[in-house]
Amino acid sequence: DATFAITPAKVGLPYHASGMAHFVGVLPVHVVKWMFFSSSVLSAEEAHRYGFLNAIVPPDELSAKASEMAATIASRAPL
Repeated sequence: DATFAITPAKVGLPYHASGMAHFVGVLPVHVVKWMFFSSSVLSAEEAHRYGFLNAIVPPDELSAKASEMAATIASRAPL
């Protein structure tokens, strides 16, 4: 039940521009703006739909999925 948020607006703190640039690189600009100004929470389903997550798996399958993904990466040529 993962959720994602940009929460400095809740307590009136500034957010560094480089951090915002990172979010804009992985999420649509309108979503980042909304999250930044409202401190709204993005559900795992929304994050997956926007391409922020590769997969959504139940907690009891998380370790196996992580191992599977790690094995795939490890089987490739070194970078």
